[in-house]
Amino acid sequence: MEELFSDSVILFDDYQEGMTGGEIKLVEFFRDFYLTTGRHTRTSMILCHHISNDREKTKMIMTETSNIVLFSKSTTKSREYLLKTYYGFDKGQIAEVEKRMKAKDRWVSKSIDSLFGKNNAIILFYPGKKSKKGLTGHYTCLIKIGDEYHYYDSYGDFIDKPKQYSKQRNALYNEPGRKNSLIALLRKAQKEGAVIDYSHYKHQSEHPLVATCGRHCLTRCMRSDLTNDQYDGFITACAKKWKTDKDGAVSAIWNM
Repeated sequence: MEELFSDSVILFDDYQEGMTGGEIKLVEFFRDFYLTTGRHTRTSMILCHHISNDREKTKMIMTETSNIVLFSKSTTKSREYLLKTYYGFDKGQIAEVEKRMKAKDRWVSKSIDSLFGKNNAIILFYPGKKSKKGLTGHYTCLIKIGDEYHYYDSYGDFIDKPKQYSKQRNALYNEPGRKNSLIALLRKAQKEGAVIDYSHYKHQSEHPLVATCGRHCLTRCMRSDLTNDQYDGFITACAKKWKTDKDGAVSAIWNM
């Protein structure tokens, strides 16, 4: 049975509607089985239904779930019960969630691993300014190699530093003060034994007309098999071979 849904996504969408007690028990047997064993067969699950009144069943689901999505149309009391009972949120944390829920639906992640899914590289976009012409910002990326996380910014900056450049930080990020969710997730991973590294190599010119951060990140993700130090050696060799700077090197790679 383990291989029945290997390399698959199973969707449980409000399945209790119109089903007999026996049918519900059978579906929940499969649900619980793949919740606890799915990681071994690369089976993912999307579970969409109301929180069960059975506290033990709900606790098991919450423990095995890597991400939860909270919808703004759900009742405040149900969200408060969920966050307080199963995630241990205090009143201040719940109030912060409610504040954000008024803005839009949000993806809430409990761990840095859940951001990657089946990939070992993700691109992070930092909006800097919103105007009638659109949204401008800066791209960085995060690479996972085993139990190591390699943060890459083509300017050679610290993790999440692009937020400091934003003139509309509170409005764009809804993270007033020094609160920082990405760093919190990385610190949690570090406490669990992970190694956190950031690239201090300056690969991109700071000239305002040079906008190559996206190409730098795409190239870095393409070579997600390399550590930050190894990647610097790679892009430096490319620039030397083609007799250009590193901005020219990544541009050449994506213009081939």
